[in-house]
Amino acid sequence: MKKLLRRMLVLPRLNELVGLFMIFAVIILAMALVSYNPSDLSFLSRDSSQTVSRNLAGRFGATIAELMYQIFGLASWFLLVPLAQGGWRRLWSRKGMGLGAAIFGYGGMLAGLLCLLTMIIGGLHVGNEEVLAGGVLGAYLDDFLVTYLNTAGAFVISVAFMVLGATIATHISFGNLLVAARKLCVEALRRGRTWLTHWRETRRKQKLREQIVKKHAKKAEAVVAP
Repeated sequence: MKKLLRRMLVLPRLNELVGLFMIFAVIILAMALVSYNPSDLSFLSRDSSQTVSRNLAGRFGATIAELMYQIFGLASWFLLVPLAQGGWRRLWSRKGMGLGAAIFGYGGMLAGLLCLLTMIIGGLHVGNEEVLAGGVLGAYLDDFLVTYLNTAGAFVISVAFMVLGATIATHISFGNLLVAARKLCVEALRRGRTWLTHWRETRRKQKLREQIVKKHAKKAEAVVAP
């Protein structure tokens, strides 16, 4: 009997099911965020005259979008990245980073993004209401960093958070990126010099052609003049 119960409760390919659930969750959240309007009916709405929610994910989506925009602001879209990546990885049963690396990596990127959005954009209008670009959490982090490091220091630390977080979360080697960037710059300079040389040569030939035409025109005038 116990063996039968265990077989009934065990789900085949549980990892794939979790991955599918995460991917569909990303789709629902994206629909809720893209159609977010503060005036929509939600579980947090204060306007009793609203009876219909125009959000693509309904009243539930309007509530989730309201919470995400108020807490994280525009960085709410960034939260879909680790969720989609984790779902895709589980769907294809691929090995990923550990929980600690994911928390520190994506957490650092999120913290830096929240601060930068607050410092650079500040607030933006969505519908008829103003929403903080970095949300309440971004405003708190920005105020904390600016208090102890001033604006320039807070900006540098925010960028550092994003760079370090990206290094941990994506295993990107910034040394390799710098080498690749250097190669691109060298290639761009080489092509720029080649284009400039070609342009100068074209201009020189054009001026020479104009001089020859003027010379022949003067000769023709000298013949006709007598």
